[in-house]
Amino acid sequence: MLKLLTPPIKTLTKRARDIRRTLDSHGLLTISRPGVLPEAIPYQDPIDEVCEEAPPRHMRSTTYAVAGMFLSLLLLAALVKIPIIVSGAGRIATDTPLVVLQPMDRAIIREMKVRPGDVVKKGQLLATLDPTFAGADLAALSSEQRMLIAQIRRLEAELSGVPSSKAAIR
Repeated sequence: MLKLLTPPIKTLTKRARDIRRTLDSHGLLTISRPGVLPEAIPYQDPIDEVCEEAPPRHMRSTTYAVAGMFLSLLLLAALVKIPIIVSGAGRIATDTPLVVLQPMDRAIIREMKVRPGDVVKKGQLLATLDPTFAGADLAALSSEQRMLIAQIRRLEAELSGVPSSKAAIR
């Protein structure tokens, strides 16, 4: 079967060459500017001489290498997913003001009953405070109260004219 196809392929190739020559001769197939004859190059301007020379092979290969790298990077960018991480400096602010919880007096927190983010209800125990400072304050205030009561009794006794030893007994 190949023997049957061989003669027509040769004739088709010859026919294609003939058509190309015909089109070239009429100027219909020329894509680029026609070249200058090699004999005319010495009579051209220096820039035309440079333009007519074929670029060196390493220069052409560099162009192809750069184009190949560009296309491979373009393909890589299309296929590879890259996670996007954005960092910046700033300050985070809430819409609502902060709620500050603090005891009326100084105290040490012995136990926290809730954690940040927990939902709490009205009346729920949030923390247990250490009673050491409260006990010390109670003792100091109790002694101050006894001292003030004694002072009030003394002053009342002075106003009524009763001796201070009887006022202390009351």
